[in-house]
Amino acid sequence: MRESDHVSAQQKKRVEAILEKKIAVLQSWAREGVPWMLTADAKLARDTDGHPMLVHYPRDIRSFACWDGSLYTASDIEKNPGLSELKRFARSTLVQKHNLDNHTRVKHLLREICLKASRQLEELDFGGRIRKLEREIESLKATIVRQESEIDIFRTEADEERQRRVKSEKRLDRIRKYAREKIEQLERDRATGSTPTSSANVVSLRKQMHTRRRPQ
Repeated sequence: MRESDHVSAQQKKRVEAILEKKIAVLQSWAREGVPWMLTADAKLARDTDGHPMLVHYPRDIRSFACWDGSLYTASDIEKNPGLSELKRFARSTLVQKHNLDNHTRVKHLLREICLKASRQLEELDFGGRIRKLEREIESLKATIVRQESEIDIFRTEADEERQRRVKSEKRLDRIRKYAREKIEQLERDRATGSTPTSSANVVSLRKQMHTRRRPQ
């Protein structure tokens, strides 16, 4: 492997690790809600109208790529340690071919998070009960769409794995067929004395046939 390929592979692994950490935070927030912002003395931070505020959360793919731990206070990070591990990556990362599934996954999660955050804020508005229910329905729909998308991805991966297994089984069958033919030829040659064939060759081929197992 060339040095440039080795560096590229290492960089790809680093970006994948960063991406997975960000997705894990989004999944947590989709389930439990976006955390409330805290002041330096660990109290709820409020806007100029006195309303509690949520911590920063990405709203689109661009802000997701730029999302990192520097956007949070020490109090926020103390209560949510995973925020300190968030790091930026190039905006082009998610449009690369090997990341297209993650692009779809993140897009659905971001929509779900935005709806979740809106619902959390509206819960403070006692006059907005109808809007709250409407948002909840929209949030649940977004969750269903995201889950269906992930199921499609898992099905695709399962199909690809099944195809790889079938190819491996066919290759194993070819090897066994070749081994059987070779054994038969060696035994015929030995019986007719047409070539000095060692019995060890036959035994070796037989062992290969019986010790190779089909992939599970």
